[in-house]
Amino acid sequence: MISLQFPIYRTIFPILCGLLLLLSGCSTLPRQAEDIGQTVGWELRQQQLNEITEWSVEGRAAFRVSQDGGQSSFRWNHAPSSQQFTLAGVLGMGALELKSGPSRVRLITGTGEVIDGEDAEQLLFQATGWLFPVDEAGYWIRGIPAPTGRADSMVLDQKNRLQSLSQSGWNMRVRRYQSVDGVELPALVVMERDDVRVKLSLVRWRVDY
Repeated sequence: MISLQFPIYRTIFPILCGLLLLLSGCSTLPRQAEDIGQTVGWELRQQQLNEITEWSVEGRAAFRVSQDGGQSSFRWNHAPSSQQFTLAGVLGMGALELKSGPSRVRLITGTGEVIDGEDAEQLLFQATGWLFPVDEAGYWIRGIPAPTGRADSMVLDQKNRLQSLSQSGWNMRVRRYQSVDGVELPALVVMERDDVRVKLSLVRWRVDY
């Protein structure tokens, strides 16, 4: 019996060893590939989104300060050297149009009043009493940090998309993404700072490279 089984054992043993080596290799390679993919994936995504310098988006904005709140439809047009942010009406104040150029910001109220300044966020607060980080939010709604300040914390989801971010005193979360011309862009963004909460529902995107 021993003389008959030994050749079989000698034949099967190398096969078993090979299978064990193959299985052990398979258990480690996917982890390495996943780690590399996550790092490179975020860098490539960030580069791709930063290349979108001309875009427009329409949707709904909801503002809340403590117990006071309001809603408005909005349209945001952005070009490399200028942008235009329009609110249809917040708490019955009528339309507001905020235009930013290389060195100047102009706000036009629903009554036709024109206010000039140098800071978009400050002008909007002056006219409405609502705090909204216009410059930073132009990056956040694309799913990337703003280059103007260091991010205190940042979390990515399993698809290497920005999930949450703390920057410039604001906490931002992307609740939902959507595909726009093959690019994944936020569909719902929530921004909070102290007792201020801003929710942007981004319905219609248009992007140009």
